[in-house]
Parts: sequence; C-alpha cells; structure tokens
Amino acid sequence: MADLAYGLAVQHKLGAAETLYKRVLVDSEERLGSDHPRTLTVIRNLATVHESQGRFKEAESLYRRALKSFEILEGTEGPSTLNVIRELGYTLEKQERLEEAEELSRRALKSFEKKYSTKDPKTIDVLIKTASILHSQGKNQEAEALYQRALQLSEENLGLQHENTPLCRRNLAVVFLAQGKYREAEDMSRAAVEGSERITGSTDLNTLNNLANLTTALLAQGKTREAQATLLLSWLGCKELLGPDDPHTKSLWGHMDLLNSMTFAQRDTRKPEPKENMVLEASKARWTNAMDILRKIQQIREDVSGPVHPQTLIVMETIALIHENLHEWKHAEQIQQRIVTNKIRVSGEKQDDTLLSMAHLSFIIGKQGRWKEAEEPDIKVLELREQMYGREHRNTLMAMVNLASNYYHQDRNEEVECLENEIIKIQTNTIGPKHPDTIDSLDRFAKAFEAWHRWEDSARLLKQLVDVKTKLSGNDSEDVLSLKERLSSALYNLELWEEAESLDRHKLDARARTKGGRDPQTLKSKENLAMTYWKLGQVKKAENMLKEVVRAKKAVLDPETVTSMMNYAAMLSDLGKWKESEALDKRVLEIMINKYGQNDPKTLHSMQNLAWSRYNLGQLEETEAHMMHVVETRKIVLGEDHIDTLQSKRILSLMRGRQEPPGSTPKPQFEGENGGMSRQ
Repeated sequence: MADLAYGLAVQHKLGAAETLYKRVLVDSEERLGSDHPRTLTVIRNLATVHESQGRFKEAESLYRRALKSFEILEGTEGPSTLNVIRELGYTLEKQERLEEAEELSRRALKSFEKKYSTKDPKTIDVLIKTASILHSQGKNQEAEALYQRALQLSEENLGLQHENTPLCRRNLAVVFLAQGKYREAEDMSRAAVEGSERITGSTDLNTLNNLANLTTALLAQGKTREAQATLLLSWLGCKELLGPDDPHTKSLWGHMDLLNSMTFAQRDTRKPEPKENMVLEASKARWTNAMDILRKIQQIREDVSGPVHPQTLIVMETIALIHENLHEWKHAEQIQQRIVTNKIRVSGEKQDDTLLSMAHLSFIIGKQGRWKEAEEPDIKVLELREQMYGREHRNTLMAMVNLASNYYHQDRNEEVECLENEIIKIQTNTIGPKHPDTIDSLDRFAKAFEAWHRWEDSARLLKQLVDVKTKLSGNDSEDVLSLKERLSSALYNLELWEEAESLDRHKLDARARTKGGRDPQTLKSKENLAMTYWKLGQVKKAENMLKEVVRAKKAVLDPETVTSMMNYAAMLSDLGKWKESEALDKRVLEIMINKYGQNDPKTLHSMQNLAWSRYNLGQLEETEAHMMHVVETRKIVLGEDHIDTLQSKRILSLMRGRQEPPGSTPKPQFEGENGGMSRQ
C-alpha cells in the first residue's frame, strides 16, 4: 500500500495519497512501532504530501516527529536525519520563518559536506537551498557567494546539462539584479537562457523565467529594444504554455512594470520626479517603432482570437505601458480602461489578473493628478482582495499600500499614517521585522515623516531600519550608509548635533575608504559633516572642509556644486566675510540665470542672497533695486502671502530704512533650514 500511495502522490492525486498513507501509518505503528524506520519513512512521506497541499504546519509537525526519532536511531548526521533536516528547512521557508530555515539549512550543509564531500549532488542541492533562503532575507552578498560556489561545483561535477547548472545561473541572475549588478545579471541570464533552451526547449518554463530575468537586466541598463523582444517572448510563451491564470504566468506578468521602472502591484509614488526628462528622443523613436510592431500583432490577435482573448489583452497591456514610458498618460488610460472592462466581462472582478489591471488603471489616473478619482478603484481593489484573501494576506497589504499612496497625494496624512501603521503591524507579526516587505514599509513610512518634517518620528523609524539593515548587510554597505545619511539629517533638524556628527563621520570614513575622496557620495558626506561641525561651533574646521568640497566639485563638474557654493557663501556671511560671500553669490546668480531664467524662484533666492551680501558691504542703492525686483516678481510668481514674498518684503523694508545690518543676522536661505545652509 505504501508503494501505491507513493504512486498516487507522484500523479499529484494528493487527497487519495494522504488517505492511503494514513492507513499505512496506523498499520505500521501497530505492527512495527512508532519509531521503526519504516514507520518513520511513512511519516516523512505523509509530511511531503501535506507540504504539496500547502499544509505546512501539519508537514512541519510530522517532520519534527520523524527528525527526533531518526536522530536517536541514526545520530545527528545519519542519511535519513540529514534528509529530514533539509525537508524541514524547506517547510519553514515556505512559512517565511526564514531565520529558523537558515539555521537548519546551514546545519544540513555542514553535515552533508562532512559526510558526502562538497562534490556530491546532495551537497550541491543543500548549497543552493541555503543560498535561496539567504536571498529571501535580503542577504544577497552571502547568497551570491554560495550560488557562485554551487554553480562551479555543478558545472565541474554534474555537467552543463544537469538541471542544477541552469538553476544556479538563473538564481545568480536574480541575486545580481537585487544588488543592482545589471551587467552581471544580463550575462548570467543569457547563459541561463542558452542552457535551458538546450536542455528543455524554448517554450519550457525555465527558459521563460530566464527570459524574464534577462528582460529586467536589459531594461535596467536602458536597452529597451532588446528588452522588448525578450519581454514578448517570455509573456506570450508562458501564456501559451500555462494559460493566463497560472501563478507562473502572473509572476512573469509582474515584469511588465519594468518597462517604466515601477511596480504597479505595490507602488510608492512619493519619490520625487527625476531632475531631467528620462525619455530621450532616440529612446522615444525606439519605443514608437516597437509600438507599431505591437499594434500589428494586436490586429492579428483580434482577427484570430477576438478582442477579449487573453493573448490580445497582453499585447494591449504592453502598448499601454509604452505610452506610459513616453509619459502619454491619456492614451495609456484609454487602453487600460478597455483592458479592465474586457477582463471584468470575461473573468469577473474577483480575479488577481483583473485586480492588478484595476490597480494599474488607478495608478495611471493618479499620475495625471486626478488622485481623488483614482481613490475609488484603489478602495475597490482593497475591498475585493480582503474578501478573497483576508486582511493580512500579502496581496491585500499591497492594495493598502496603494491606497495609502493615494491619500498621501491628497495630503490626507492622518489616513496615510493609520494605514501604514496597520501594514507594519501586520507584517511584523506575520513575516517578521527583517522580511524585505517589512523593511520596505518602514522605509516608505519614514520617507512620509521626512516629507511632513516630523523629524522625531522619522528618526525613530530610521533607527529601526539602520539596526535591521546593519545585521543583514553590514555596517558599511551602501544601503546602511544611505539610511544613516537620512537619519543624520533628521537628527540635524532635531538639533541633536552630537548624534548627527557621529553618523556623519562614519559615513565619510566609509565612503572615502570604498569610493575615494572625490566620489560625489563622499563629497556629499563631507559637506554634511561640515554643516554639523558648524552647528557644534567648530567653525574653522567646518569652513576648511566646505572649501575643500567646493574645490573638489568644481574639478569634477559635479551637478551639486552650486548647492555647495551657496552653503559655503552662507557660512562666510555668518562669519562676517562679506566680500568673499559676495563673490560666491555673484557666481551662483550667474549660474541660476543661465539655467532657470531671470524670474525663477531659485534665481530669486540667489538674487536675494547677493543683495544681502552687498547690503552688508554698504552698497545700499544697488541692493535696494535688486530687492525691489525680487519682491515684485515673487508677488506675481508666488503670491502676496507666500513666506518667501513676506521675507523679501521685510528685507526691503530694512534696506529702505537705511538701518545698519545686524551682523548676527543669517543670510536668507536658498533651500532647506538651519541658518541658510542646506544639508544634502
């Protein structure tokens, strides 16, 4: 009967296999005893069935029972003991109990290497699994090292045709992507595609997954034409192979967002727009050419399969995404609305694919500034996902993130805070504080507090993030240094200068050591430390350091040079060095006029700074003329009651009264806070 149960399990007839295994288990316990090797094998096989059914708690209980007995019978490094440890680790990983899974997997790896050698296929399997668990925790450097080792062992001992070899390549590509190593990810994905095509064919699921990874790497490097081809191959192939509702198809669907470098299922649109328009004319021409090809494919699909067939909708979705990449939001909205309507008509609202498209439509509407209108579909998606999965499911949490983002853009801060607190509480309780999703939520919430200038709350969350990421990535990783940069800025705004100085010094030392003294990130850290020294009263040290930054940025034509020049000028004015300050202010104003024009708010800030320096040099009449221009232009551009307009009126009033300028008065600032100087 045990053989029959095994056969049923292989055929994926899991209910029948479970029933039969339970009968075999009762019989084996009665005849042989609960700790007999045959009984334990049945327990282990039944656990495997539960695992395949997604009943991981029950599987875990059976595996632990088998493990306890096998350790007594065989010892801690017996073959059955090691196999159960490996299987138990997999079950824990499926429950997202990653730290426990890692501990078991490392134990298994150590024992397999000792018992079977590093070249044994079983050891390589455990090596791959351990790397996978590390990657799931965000420990990508460790995961990369293990995957590299597994790949080398697999190629040398199992051969290029063995399934582990392309598996290692695919997983390595994913780890490279997670670390932003896009060139390495591209090379590894190309090798993985070639290998899987030779072994399993061009329409095999492994090949399609490798194509999706290759698409991601290409898009991240701006290789849009190549990415378009690989993207279509992976989507259409997976749709034809598995159908539109298969989980693997939906996973590949997620790669569509990379056409516009954003995630539609879980988006954070609070990030500032890039300083320059990223859609260049050459890139636009390539996208337009790709769209022409896709429209022809769409017409063929509509003629052959109909306008609502999943294959037709895939092509429409791709066209909509290209419109988004070109910032043609109205065209994208029209197409996406048709897609949503057709999916609801064919499959109904309570389908993941439909809900993802609805969330995507909401995003497009919001990008046009119509956030109130976008709120309705966001709420609907959240309600439907909660009905389908419950409040704590990951898909429901993604919908909550989208709604919070919508409220953020409507300045409904209390509702944002309520949702984000709930999301973090659920994630902390269900997947733990170190899970990447929890970390993303903390980071997103901290950014909201920063935008609201709630520095105590942002500092509290950033300290949590620094602690977690330091344990995962190390104290000097760029992720941790970036978080420390934000934390030091929060502390700076809280006037906790000593704490900010400690962080600033560490950032500067780490970046100087890893990137060199002239790297833009190093110079940024150096400038921030100078600002902190100034607040601590270490004036000479701050002045010398800022002078070094300005000189270095000029040498490498850094785009942030003007901000550093303004900070240095503000420091000189506070020291009463008005002649030097005036020379810098004059140069900054010239740059601003050339870059933004005479009446831009940034130019007006610079003009006011120059006027202030000249006023302190006694050049009263010329200064008054400049300030009159600033006041009148600000009235038109910003309005009568804007804080900058009111400030310039006060300064003009002071100048007209021919009062002696008080030496302690700080120079009017360009941006930021704290005495006219701006931390970056």
